[in-house]
Amino acid sequence: MSNLRRVLMVLLVAMVAVPTAASAQPRGRRRPPAVSAPNRPPPPAQREQRGQPRRGQIWIAGHWAWERGDWAWVGGRWEPDRPGKRPQPARWEQRGNQWSWVAETWLDVAPPAPQVDNRGNGPAGHVWVEGRWDWKDGNWSWMAGQWQPARAGKRWQQGQWKQGTDRWEWQADAWVDLPLHPTSAPPPPQVESPGRARRGQVWTAGHWDWRDGAWAWTAGQWTADQPGKRWQPGQWRQGADHWEWTGDAWIDPSGPPSVAPPETRVENAGRPRRGSVWVAGRWEWKKGKWTWTRGRWEKARKGKRWQQGQWEQRGDQWQYAGEAWVDVPEFPSAAPPAPPIEQPQPPRRGYVWIAGNYAWVDGAYAWTPGHWERAKAQKVWVAGQWTLQGDHYVWTAGHWQ
Repeated sequence: MSNLRRVLMVLLVAMVAVPTAASAQPRGRRRPPAVSAPNRPPPPAQREQRGQPRRGQIWIAGHWAWERGDWAWVGGRWEPDRPGKRPQPARWEQRGNQWSWVAETWLDVAPPAPQVDNRGNGPAGHVWVEGRWDWKDGNWSWMAGQWQPARAGKRWQQGQWKQGTDRWEWQADAWVDLPLHPTSAPPPPQVESPGRARRGQVWTAGHWDWRDGAWAWTAGQWTADQPGKRWQPGQWRQGADHWEWTGDAWIDPSGPPSVAPPETRVENAGRPRRGSVWVAGRWEWKKGKWTWTRGRWEKARKGKRWQQGQWEQRGDQWQYAGEAWVDVPEFPSAAPPAPPIEQPQPPRRGYVWIAGNYAWVDGAYAWTPGHWERAKAQKVWVAGQWTLQGDHYVWTAGHWQ
């Protein structure tokens, strides 16, 4: 009996000394909840354990975990807030006859579209700073725009939200230095309508200015004429690394013009006048400005031809040349053009068709239409022709042979 008691005592000590699988887990750590809990009772109601709010942090709610055959509460915690992200706590969801585990995640919450602020008319010397969305306490909060005093040589650069890896990041707005000179060409000039000319005034066309680091259009205007002076418009010229403005000014009009003449005007000469030559109108440089001289009819000169002049750029100046009465060449140096196609004529008894031909009249080819001519007995008509003789063409007239 004593031996049996001794064996029982040894077995009892051995059972106490061997730990169970559950008691072998380290203290202070919980096993991750099972992904599903079939045929288990639903998790109890959520517990509220939130303490005092912490600036810049957001509360992650706690949850129930299934441990050791029962529900165990895992407390919530504070985590640093992530702009544009909203936590979705872990939870259990019932799917059919079992409860499934949904892990914790962060949802993306992009900033809404900007609101429209009623800025009104701001005070002089101020710059409007657009409103923006700010992230506060886990939500987007609108910050209205405002007027701020302008800073000399500075421009306000609006910030923006950009999506990062795990949060939205704010690219801060700031005052940035203005470029003193433009590095790109100015836009095309705007179309202006000066209206009717004003006596004693000169139209000074508008132009692009560089103001506060941006292109700004300065409208044209009528300016009182200055006797003995000419208005010279300014222009933008490209330098080594930027564009420079050569200012407009009233200058001494002496000497040839340095600006190109305007487009030639289209004139109606009317019906041709016998014995006269049309001299087309042209631009003339008078008293430092372009003045249009209308075309006119002039009496033709025997053996002469009117040669229209033209403005030619020579260096940085414009000069007019070529206008004159010039001698008409006695013979052409180029072959005549291809003859035009004449309408076939029905045969006429007793007549011979004389085909048209080019004649040399006042230094130019002129077409002479064909005609019917009475036939001559025992004669054959030989057509005229142009032949090259040396450096010019000579006309051999048609004749009866």
